[in-house]
Amino acid sequence: MALRRNQVEIARFLKAAARELGRACLPFDCDSDVEAALKKNSARPRVVGFEDAPALRGIGSSVDGHWMKFGMQRFEVRVAEGDVLHRHDVSVVRMYCPDSCDSLNPVEDIWAVPEADYRRLYRFLRRAVREETVYRAPLMRAEDRQRLFENTIGFLKKGQAALERFGVPLKRGVMLLGEPGNGKTMAARWLESEAYQHGLQWRTVSAEDFDRLSSRAKAHELFDLDEPGIVLFDDFDSGLRDRTDNGATRDHSTFLSNLDGVKLRTGIVYLFTSNLKRHELDPAARRPGRIDLFVEFPRPDAELRRQYFVNHWVAEARDKAPVEEAVRSTDGFSFAELDELKKLLVLRYLDTEAWDWSWARHEFARRSDGSRDQPRIGFAAATAPRTKRSHESKAQA
Repeated sequence: MALRRNQVEIARFLKAAARELGRACLPFDCDSDVEAALKKNSARPRVVGFEDAPALRGIGSSVDGHWMKFGMQRFEVRVAEGDVLHRHDVSVVRMYCPDSCDSLNPVEDIWAVPEADYRRLYRFLRRAVREETVYRAPLMRAEDRQRLFENTIGFLKKGQAALERFGVPLKRGVMLLGEPGNGKTMAARWLESEAYQHGLQWRTVSAEDFDRLSSRAKAHELFDLDEPGIVLFDDFDSGLRDRTDNGATRDHSTFLSNLDGVKLRTGIVYLFTSNLKRHELDPAARRPGRIDLFVEFPRPDAELRRQYFVNHWVAEARDKAPVEEAVRSTDGFSFAELDELKKLLVLRYLDTEAWDWSWARHEFARRSDGSRDQPRIGFAAATAPRTKRSHESKAQA
């Protein structure tokens, strides 16, 4: 019955899309990366009704004040072909029903494009996604970066047949550990780019995704891929935290059984990012077979900070600002804090047309000073030293 109902719903949508666009249409679905590329290359969509009914809008207190709850959106996608000067607008219609309670209904969020434009749109979106996901190699020690690559992309490229010859399943778990702001996300983005370039699948799973599908008894879908690839569990601490200290939850058993349970999955590397310390991880999660490799992301040492200033500062700033002084004066800083310093340096240049490192460093310290009533910028954890006056004030209180 569900299959028949879905076929009827898709047919109704295609009929409405053809009436809106004036041509026969093909349906398609897309992941979040493709959707982002489509929207980036489109003007603001026009809201249209479904069949003879107007679109259902919601009114709220958000910045926009309203949103669409049910109906269709029409996008005009600016598709570049070859030379960017040669563009062709492709009309696309989206059926939008995000509040549907029927998880089996594929028309919750489905797209349609005229048949004649499908291949043109497909090629453009694939190219746009590749261009968006090309990230520079993360700032890591060369041996750590190579080890990470070989245990993810390299592992999958060896092929299932070669590993089965020696009785090794094509499945691996890799954990990226470290406090926020030290390169885990940068490394994950780089691996995503490498996966696309090597023809491997990629899926990112958030804690919200896991909770949503767990409630529908569909969490197992997050652990599967159609072809060899990588599944990233981003900041997924709830299923990894030690149950001895925090108690067992349904998340733990669901997560661990899908990661390495009765069903044998192959052709997948499970990649995890977490802010937990290694000893805070559940022993069942960190055993081989579930997590086979740990890669630590500590605060960058002097050499990595030097690489940051050389590779991430514009040439003009490197020529005018004291790079070696910057390296010496940022001992213990995270990459996130170095990014904030760079931002302050650029903002100062826009105001004064001078690359004033001393001002940027002083301003960063001032904004990060916990004793001042200033909004914090960056991730500095520094607090003001306790002075004699502060002790006296506390005593008087």
